[in-house]
Amino acid sequence: MLEAEGLMTLVHAGDPNQALILAVDGKADVALVDTSTPGLESGLSAFASDLGLPVVYLCREDGPSSPGPLYVKLPCKPGELSAMIRASAHCHELEKAAAQSAQSTGTLLSLMPQIVIHMDSEGRILGINPAAELFARSSEQKARGRHFSSLFQLRRTSTDAALDNPAQLRGSGPDLKDLLLLRSPGGEDCSVRVNCATIRNGRAEGASSLLVLEDVTRMSRCAADRLLLEGAQELTGDAILVTTPGSEDGQPRVRFYNKAFSRLIAQGDADLEGRSLAGLFQQGLDEIWAAVMDGLRCGREWTGQVNMKLFSGVEFNAQVSANPIMDAAGRHLGCVFCIQDRTHLHRLEESIRQSQKIEAVGRLASGIAHDFNNLLSVINSYCDLQILKLDEGSPAMRYAQQIRAAGRKGVDLVSQLMTFSRKDRPNPTQLDLSHVVEDVKSMLRRVIREDIEMETSYEEHLPSVKADQGQIEQVLLNLCVNARDAMPNGGRLHIDVSTRQYEKTVMRSQGSIRPGNYVVLSVEDSGCGMDEETQKRIFDPFFTTKEIGKGTGLGLATVHSIMKQYGGHIVVRSRPGEGSRFELLFPAEGGRSGEAGLHGEHGHSVESPTGSERIFIVEDDETFLDCISGLLRLHGYQVYTAYDGSSAMDMMARLDYEVDLLVSDIVLPKLSGREVAARLMEKRPQARVIFMTGYDDQLDSFYSLPGDAIVLEKPFPLNTLLVKARELLDSAK
Repeated sequence: MLEAEGLMTLVHAGDPNQALILAVDGKADVALVDTSTPGLESGLSAFASDLGLPVVYLCREDGPSSPGPLYVKLPCKPGELSAMIRASAHCHELEKAAAQSAQSTGTLLSLMPQIVIHMDSEGRILGINPAAELFARSSEQKARGRHFSSLFQLRRTSTDAALDNPAQLRGSGPDLKDLLLLRSPGGEDCSVRVNCATIRNGRAEGASSLLVLEDVTRMSRCAADRLLLEGAQELTGDAILVTTPGSEDGQPRVRFYNKAFSRLIAQGDADLEGRSLAGLFQQGLDEIWAAVMDGLRCGREWTGQVNMKLFSGVEFNAQVSANPIMDAAGRHLGCVFCIQDRTHLHRLEESIRQSQKIEAVGRLASGIAHDFNNLLSVINSYCDLQILKLDEGSPAMRYAQQIRAAGRKGVDLVSQLMTFSRKDRPNPTQLDLSHVVEDVKSMLRRVIREDIEMETSYEEHLPSVKADQGQIEQVLLNLCVNARDAMPNGGRLHIDVSTRQYEKTVMRSQGSIRPGNYVVLSVEDSGCGMDEETQKRIFDPFFTTKEIGKGTGLGLATVHSIMKQYGGHIVVRSRPGEGSRFELLFPAEGGRSGEAGLHGEHGHSVESPTGSERIFIVEDDETFLDCISGLLRLHGYQVYTAYDGSSAMDMMARLDYEVDLLVSDIVLPKLSGREVAARLMEKRPQARVIFMTGYDDQLDSFYSLPGDAIVLEKPFPLNTLLVKARELLDSAK
């Protein structure tokens, strides 16, 4: 029948052994096996397996009822046998492909680094791959049939709830924000991403699940580290920029940047990614990029200072660090820039240098003031002595009084120098601000230029304020200098003193003004004025609108500090092009102001006190020593003198320390005035001490001196010495 169809070539084997030889030689594609062939009474399945060919059995009886080998019952109809042969060949090919697929799948699963678990619907393990065997420390044979939770402990990170049957999961698991945790037999947790697929076999016993666990611990840690790194980059004040290695035009482009970089180039919230750096910087980029390329060839980082300019016209000085990024193969991937705007630091450094210059001038002024104080002490003291001997109303008396008036003006000038050098201790007194302005007006005229017209006006019957005249003069000087600089082409400067009353609290941009009576010192100019943004910062230390080197930014900060010290307020009124007006509000005192001047008018008492006690004077200035010793002798005292501390101690020892009052300069050769006073009071506790000094900053070291010692600041009126000496001597009694 087969030959009649002409579709097949037949090869005959007389027994099973010959059939096996033909199959091994590859001379057959399909085997037709008569079940009644001798030698095949049993083991048909083994024989078919040995053949390795699709087999069709020829039977003379009915074949098996269950699915199994293909067979044909003899005799058969034409075409039935050939159809069965073709079906057998097709089934064999399918089985062969399925076997190859299963082998490939098994190989793939064995090579996968992920943990793969095959489970039934109840969570019992049907199979695991080598990665799962390694993690669970169990072979597939031992794991098969056990429940998932006995080998793998899986729980959610958000709720920490255990998943006993992960087969219930479907599809992709949570992302890196909510991963699952898988605990190893050693007790270590790792973050995993879960994928679960259902395998349906069409049978009644139900579907199985394939669970894939991917360890993303390192990925999760890297993501967390990246978030921390990005947070740190956003918090840093330095601008950070990451660029590409360069585009077709040779210019690098923005790849990553932080907020500080956006602020630096004033781009706000604009998206800069992909922008060419040549479109952001007008100046400074070429120098940096050329240096980076040189560093790339040499394999080193570049650091330097560059003057950069934006297309908006903004210029700034920047400290730049640029480092090329290279991969393991040495390819250039881009560049990292760290840019620090040093413009403010440059201004601060310049301010510090200017402050150092001012401090040096202040030290020089302090030294000059001290020496001048000594000269004024001698001049004023001898003038006072001369006045004691002259007749009232005589020409000589008038001349001496003029000399004394000039000497006291010198005292005021020294006080201004001491205030400038910050060596003068604040000495608040009752002041009439109109008198203060008049006293300092001549100095202000020398400060402002000739093309500026200065006017003053005062309200009548002004109440007094309690303040230090030296500091008020400093405030006036700072305001007038600022007004002068605001009028480069000349203008008008008006200083006014008036009163003002506030019934309720008034809110100003510079702060709230409490109810009360105030004396208002106003300084108004016709200069360039200020906008609102500038007015908000004028009292900040080191803030200045002047060119570098033209101002320290400390003038108005000093004014603000002094006004705050006295409980005062500052009101600023200004508009661009309309000038500025600074109003200083001082709390008004109840009574009238006292005598003007830092030390007041040192009037001489008509009745000078006298005495007969023993007074020891130690002063290294011989002229001044002769003056005050002569004064005290003239008023009846027994006076002993010495030029230095060591000589004073020797002389007092010869006098057996029978000294009632010690008048000593603080700074003396060999032994200081404090040491002399301390030794004297050890021997004679009832003695009293008057210190003299030309340096106000020396006073702090004498506050701890026992007793009721007092300090007189040079120059002082001689009558003051007589009065204080009498008071101390009387207190000793």
